[in-house]
Amino acid sequence: MWSTFGELLRQGRRRAGLTQEELAERAGVSARTIRSLESGRHRDPRLSTARELAAALCRTADERDELMSVLATGGLSGARS
Repeated sequence: MWSTFGELLRQGRRRAGLTQEELAERAGVSARTIRSLESGRHRDPRLSTARELAAALCRTADERDELMSVLATGGLSGARS
C-alpha cells in the first residue's frame, strides 16, 4: 500500500498514462498542484481538490475509495475542507 496521497496519485497517474498537465486539466487544478502533491511538498490538499483528482483519475469506485482513504488514515498530515 502507498504511504502518502502523493505517491498513490503519481502511481495512478502513470498507470492511466497521463502527464501531470493532462491530469491537472481533467481535475481542474494547476499542474503545479499536481507536482507539489506528488513530490510531497504539499501534503494537505483541500478535500475538494482531493475529490476532483480522484474523480479525474480513478476508473472504479474502489480506486477512488483507496485514494481518498489515504487522507482518512493518516497518509497525509491532514486534509483541509
